[in-house]
Formats: sequence, C-alpha cells, structure tokens
Amino acid sequence: MHSTQFDFKATMQSTSTEDLVIIISTKRSDYRQEAISAAEEELKNRNYSFEKMEGYIAKARLLKEIEEERSLQPLDLEYKILAFIFPGIVTLIFSGLFKSEGYDTKASDLVKWTFYGIGFYILLALLLSLL
Repeated sequence: MHSTQFDFKATMQSTSTEDLVIIISTKRSDYRQEAISAAEEELKNRNYSFEKMEGYIAKARLLKEIEEERSLQPLDLEYKILAFIFPGIVTLIFSGLFKSEGYDTKASDLVKWTFYGIGFYILLALLLSLL
C-alpha cells in the first residue's frame, strides 16, 4: 500500500510568522512533533530572534486566554428561559452558532435547556392526557 507524507516544511513556509510562533508556544500540544519541528526550523530560516518572538508569544497567550474565557462563559438567564419555553430547532441552531464562536459552555447549556423544555412539554402532554 502506498502512503503519502504530508509536507510540513512547505506548509510552514506559507504560514505567517505570528501563526508559527503560536504553533510552537501556546498551541504546541495541538500539533504533531513533525509540524512543530518544521515551524521551529522555518522561524530560524526567517532569522527571527527571541526578542521579536516575545511580542508574538505575548499576543498568542492573550488570545488563548480570551478563547478560554469565552469557552467558559455560562448561558444568560434570558436564553435559558427562551430555550425552555420555546424549545426546538431554532434554539439548537443558536447552540451551533455559539459553538462556532467558541462559546462552548453556552452552546452545551442551550442544548440542555432546550431538552429541559422538550421534556417539560412531553410531561405536560402526558399529564393532560390523563385528565
């Protein structure tokens, strides 16, 4: 069977310096060792000193902190109430939008409250059918 090798060197050559620094600093665990090595080699080829990289690293760390804060933000009470009262496909679409913007906790909370609402209406229908 023929296997193909991914050309990390070519990919890293077309990657911005800022993104290379992000790869080797704050998102190191997201990449394979071959990619990290190619990124480090490309930075050396571009003759970027550590002093220049400090600014990129500080910016990358700040962006990572912002992403982490965003992912942990809880769902606002208004959305919980709307999802409970009006559960359905629209609230699930909004959940997808939250997820795509990095609001992971908001997305999962919105799905949870949508299902709470669906469960409430099913229970209400069952109780009314017993009367």
